[in-house]
Amino acid sequence: MIRNGIPWKEVKKDLLKDPETASAYAELDEEFAFIASMIRARREKGISQEDLALRVGTSQGNISRLESGKHNPSLRFLRRVASALDQELKVSFQARNSGRRQEKTVRAGKPGGRGTSGA
Repeated sequence: MIRNGIPWKEVKKDLLKDPETASAYAELDEEFAFIASMIRARREKGISQEDLALRVGTSQGNISRLESGKHNPSLRFLRRVASALDQELKVSFQARNSGRRQEKTVRAGKPGGRGTSGA
């Protein structure tokens, strides 16, 4: 994309020189990757947003907002989406400044089952 004759890559590079902007951008990177993996899974299954919505028990608009990043879904809703896509949902906490990772797998479609908590 070119804005006012300047290619987007150059604009982005210039914007990311600011530490605060770079930090905010980095924080969103994981969110964008998550959304992309969800969309990829849906497309690989060959189903539309409307079909996914029917499987999840929601509206196509909710799926659209989820895929656009304009919706902050509950873990329960994400479990339903993962189950409808025949995927496993993983949620993890990782200590900052540490190589140690503590990961918790949340099995889609099994709320309250093994590996989940009531918190």
